[in-house]
Amino acid sequence: MRLLSAHAAQALHNARRYRELEDRLAGQIAPAEGLEPELAGGFAHEMRNALAGCRVVLDRAREVLARERRPEESERHRETLLGNAVEILHKAVLRGLSIASDTLEYARLGRVRPGGPATPLAEILQLVREESRQDPETAHIRIDLRTDETMTINAPEDHLYSIFKNLALNAVDALQGAPEPLIEIHAERQGDYGVISMEDNGAGIAPEHIPYIFDPFYTTKPEGGTGLGLGVVRKIVTMYLGEIEVSSKARSYTRFTVRLPAGNVT
Repeated sequence: MRLLSAHAAQALHNARRYRELEDRLAGQIAPAEGLEPELAGGFAHEMRNALAGCRVVLDRAREVLARERRPEESERHRETLLGNAVEILHKAVLRGLSIASDTLEYARLGRVRPGGPATPLAEILQLVREESRQDPETAHIRIDLRTDETMTINAPEDHLYSIFKNLALNAVDALQGAPEPLIEIHAERQGDYGVISMEDNGAGIAPEHIPYIFDPFYTTKPEGGTGLGLGVVRKIVTMYLGEIEVSSKARSYTRFTVRLPAGNVT
């Protein structure tokens, strides 16, 4: 009975979070952030997908809680029904919050003015590599890093981190199931630019997907990411007068190449 009560409390908690999320998103996101129509449309579509079925699940959970236990129905069965409902609602709420957070980050980039001090690139790349090594889920992935220790990039630290962290996360997803997972990061100065490539030996990207991978909310991940990571990367890169290119071969590799204005040589 105690477990049943816990499931009930969690289901009601998630229901409240769901309603709060709906109200916050409907009343604040688009007008406050000034989303462009394409992004606003994609946001609405993704939120509908993320929260689809929540009301049905909530109605079912409330029905189970409201009625008396049937003679043929065990308490374990009721616990299973409520446990499944809680799990579905929990995942939906978390995905909805993730979409909202990522959309806000993406939209806010449009109001940022480029500039700021030159940032040592090697420190950012080393941080991304170390975080991967410390994460039990990615510690098995070999990451080879070759970089010019003296090179700086004319962009703030947090935006550079966002670029290369998102690219690393994309590589990690592509490496699922790879027998000898490898990410190679190479950074060097070429004239007035820093050129950084990140290549993985994972699943690759099918040619028909490549034209769309930087579009907001476009994703081919089986588990369904928000599809904003690469969009954020491109937006930041272009904001700092840079370029990003991708080359890939299915079941072989994917390589992203970023060119960003480098700081003055001292």
